[in-house]
Amino acid sequence: MIGIYNTTYNSNYNKITHNVQSSLETFTEPPSPPMNGATLQHYDVRRNLFINVTPENDGTVTVDVISPKNHEILEHHSIDPMEVQPSNASLIEMLALDQYLVSQGESENVLANFISILYENEDLNERANHLDELKYSADNDLKYNSFDVHLKNRQATYAILDWKPNMLKS
Repeated sequence: MIGIYNTTYNSNYNKITHNVQSSLETFTEPPSPPMNGATLQHYDVRRNLFINVTPENDGTVTVDVISPKNHEILEHHSIDPMEVQPSNASLIEMLALDQYLVSQGESENVLANFISILYENEDLNERANHLDELKYSADNDLKYNSFDVHLKNRQATYAILDWKPNMLKS
């Protein structure tokens, strides 16, 4: 089981304590790029990349993969969350779906780090199915988190698990 709520930031936002299956690692985060309207700026420690995720007014979600060295946009994606199938999605698509659900009030902003850990062995755009791991972790994270945090994690997880592509289109 992987703890969902497992990354903490100290007050200066430069050191990250990352807890994965009971091993504690500390990293120094490079200076953050501009948010440019993003609702999520995720620093992917293992890939040494920033990922900005921005829900757009037209219903799509923009995902920019950004170099930590010069803040250059390495990849730019425009994703329609109605097309994302969590049983066969990439890290980029899962982050876009997560932020879409947050923007719609369906979940809280708690899963980005966990989703990144699930996809740590795949390329950013490689599709995979981690739904069983996501469900297992959500169902068992009360062992590691307070009840309030557990409820937020569970709500966010089940918003993704219950997601049906094109579910809102008529």
